[in-house]
Amino acid sequence: MKTLFGSAAQRRRNPWKRRAQTRPRVTLTATNASHERAVTDRPVKHSLTLLGHRTSVSLEPEFWQAFRDIAAAADTPINALAARIDAARGTDLGLASAIRLYVLRHYRDALEKAQNSSRLDNHP
Repeated sequence: MKTLFGSAAQRRRNPWKRRAQTRPRVTLTATNASHERAVTDRPVKHSLTLLGHRTSVSLEPEFWQAFRDIAAAADTPINALAARIDAARGTDLGLASAIRLYVLRHYRDALEKAQNSSRLDNHP
């Protein structure tokens, strides 16, 4: 049925709105300790509770796993660790970025500590 604004099908299909262009999913392989694992390029959204408020954070699966591992090693619930990171971050840094930096710094500190320990063991 034609109306002043076109047919019903034309009204549903907005000509001014661009259709989202889907980009192909890129999967790379990374070698780690003689085994290969898939590295995805798309963040995954998870919900967290920070001081009684629900929020969602999008991180790559590798960062989520590392974040869970850090929380488990510290025997701290993931929400409590996220709340601690949230409280320490500045207002100009998003929570997802703050978590990524926390994970990066955690593993960099662990690597530096291991390297320093190795140097001390090798010196008489």
